[in-house]
Amino acid sequence: MKTKLPLLFIALIVFCVGQAHAQSGVKGLFRKYKYEDNVVKLSLPGFVIKMGAGIAKSVVDEPEIKELLKFVKKIGKTKVMVMEDRNPVQRRDLRQMLHQSRKKNNFSDLIQVNEHGTSMNFLIRQQKDKTKKGVFKPGKIKNIILVLNEKDNFVLVSMKTKFTVADLSELIRNLIQMQMEEEKEIIPKKDPANRPQV
Repeated sequence: MKTKLPLLFIALIVFCVGQAHAQSGVKGLFRKYKYEDNVVKLSLPGFVIKMGAGIAKSVVDEPEIKELLKFVKKIGKTKVMVMEDRNPVQRRDLRQMLHQSRKKNNFSDLIQVNEHGTSMNFLIRQQKDKTKKGVFKPGKIKNIILVLNEKDNFVLVSMKTKFTVADLSELIRNLIQMQMEEEKEIIPKKDPANRPQV
């Protein structure tokens, strides 16, 4: 019994350390900051998202929006945490969460931007090939993490998905095209009759 007691104690310490590391990922960040004063936190099951998209599809008239809504059926459970006008998230906690996601949970950076005190990270986790350990199946994206970190604002989105790389590429292309069309509507067209004569 005396030899088993130190082994149980060591096993307990290893378990506690493992739990502390597991909590340092996205779940840990949600848990640590969800009770802050200025936090809006949502957790939506996939069926609620799909139901909302179905309602929106029947109400919306614009074909571009209907095209985007077809991607919603590939989104599962989604968690969102938003902080406005005050950002209590410590840089160390954010770095630890991103490191944990990359190293332990096999996420890879799709987009990473750092500019003028603002950072944005867009990470994806792809489905592993069942025949060759460690090799990713091309195209299957299981999870997406989006982090926007500014001086006074913070946004964290974590979602389960069934996107392919082609789906994500088409979605981004459609969003860019919609943005460009909106900008065309805002910019007034020049009337050739009002051109100055040279």
